[in-house]
Amino acid sequence: MMDEYVVHAEETARQVLFLFHGYGSDNRNLEPVGRILADAVPGMEVRLPRGIEPCEEGFGRQWFSLPDRDLDAWYDNFLRSAPIIMSYIDKVLADKNMTYADAIIAGFSQGGMISLSLGMKYAMKGIISFSGYLMSEKDIRSDIDTKVLLCHGGEDTVVPLQLLDSTENQLKSAGISVSKQISPSLGHAIDKFLLESAVDFLRQL
Repeated sequence: MMDEYVVHAEETARQVLFLFHGYGSDNRNLEPVGRILADAVPGMEVRLPRGIEPCEEGFGRQWFSLPDRDLDAWYDNFLRSAPIIMSYIDKVLADKNMTYADAIIAGFSQGGMISLSLGMKYAMKGIISFSGYLMSEKDIRSDIDTKVLLCHGGEDTVVPLQLLDSTENQLKSAGISVSKQISPSLGHAIDKFLLESAVDFLRQL
C-alpha cells in the first residue's frame, strides 16, 4: 500500500478525495489543504498519498520523472507510473465498497497533471487541478459526466497560464463540464481564494 496520510477516515464516508502533491514535495505539505477540504464537506474522506519515488532533484518525492522540457517524455513517464497510482486508488475504493463515481481526484502542479489524466480516463466524479494541465488529449473522454475545476495563479511562471487556457479549451471542445478560477496576483501556489473555489465546487458535486 502506498504511503499516505488520511483526513477524516470514517467507515460512513460517502465519497473519497485523493489529493496528490507536486513535484519535489511531500504529502504532508498539502495536509492543511486536505484538512480544509475535508472539514468543509461532511461525509468526505481525504487521502494524501506520497510520491512513489524520490525526486530526481534531490529533495521531496515525485510521481514520475520530468527530464528537461521534453513534454512527450513526461507523458510517457506518467504512463509508466499510472498503474502503480491506480492500484492504490483501486484498493482504497474496493476496501470502502466504492466506485469511481464516489471518487474525486485533485492535485497541485504534477499532482494536478495526474488528476486530470486519471480523472478523465476513469470517469471519476470530480477533478480539481491546482496549477496543473492536461498532458495529452488522448485522456479526454466525451462519454463521461465528470466535473472539472481548474485553479491557477495569474502570475504562475512554473506552469504558465496559457496551459490552463489550452486545457480548458480541449475539455470544453469534448463537452466536458469545466470551470476555472484564477487568482490574479498568485504565483505557483494555492491561496485562500482558490481553496474557497474548491470548496464551492465540492459542495455542488
